[in-house]
Amino acid sequence: MNNNPLSIFGATSSPLGAGGLKIALRNLWKHKSFSAINILGLALGIATCLLIILYVWNELSYDRFNEKADQIVRVVFKGKMNGGEIKEATVMPPVAQTFKKDFPEVQDATRLRSYGTPRVTYGDKTFREDPIAFVDPNFFNVFTLPLIKGDAATALQQPNTVVISKSVAINKKK
Repeated sequence: MNNNPLSIFGATSSPLGAGGLKIALRNLWKHKSFSAINILGLALGIATCLLIILYVWNELSYDRFNEKADQIVRVVFKGKMNGGEIKEATVMPPVAQTFKKDFPEVQDATRLRSYGTPRVTYGDKTFREDPIAFVDPNFFNVFTLPLIKGDAATALQQPNTVVISKSVAINKKK
């Protein structure tokens, strides 16, 4: 019985067996420029494919750490005005509560507004910090962000409260 997997195609020996590898190497050596172009093209193709796969993987895994990631959507504004098309990543503040009231599918809605990098004063220290954002009190009901200290359910219930990152807390202690 022939154990060669290519025997079903009528091949009696491996294509690289019995000097086939030697012949392949001779042809590569004989046609150096043609071989170099082919090998370089293959390497570039594989590298490009890997980069595309990594990019798609990164895009699909974005914010997947949230427990409710499959239920979270971002509302954007698209419209036409004076013949031009408007595409905005932000919507007016009442949209969150309107969606929650008018659409029973919406379980919860929260708003987030970036504010930039303001100057912050704490005690006698004044510093510029990472970008900050204003959010609704129910922000942690929608987004799963681990807190080192405190309770996510009550962290933003009172006016003028703040949640800071570990790196900010460590830097400001110094």
